[in-house]
Amino acid sequence: HVSANRDDRVFADPFRFDIERHPNEHVAFGGGGPHFCLGANLARMELRLMFRELAERVPDISMAGEPQYLRSNFIGGVKHLPVQYTPTPSTNTQPLDRLGSAATGDTGGYGHR
Repeated sequence: HVSANRDDRVFADPFRFDIERHPNEHVAFGGGGPHFCLGANLARMELRLMFRELAERVPDISMAGEPQYLRSNFIGGVKHLPVQYTPTPSTNTQPLDRLGSAATGDTGGYGHR
């Protein structure tokens, strides 16, 4: 089943980028069976957090063109997604701690020292 999220028998507009597409039981994140991704729950959490942070930090972000999709028989996804937003001056001058909690500074023994 090569088409995955682009199956026109399942989706009305299979090539349109729609993050809330339903039903969306594609093979990459949990269609079940032998191809179920063991990291699906972690990937979902990472995406949810990334989009939540993006929405909070850039509230006026919107699409500025059509997405360009990856051309692959093995993985589906968006290669380029043009967006537009209004840049604002940063109010946080501290760098993000890549390995620990930005809120508490707890790195669990790793990260910046």
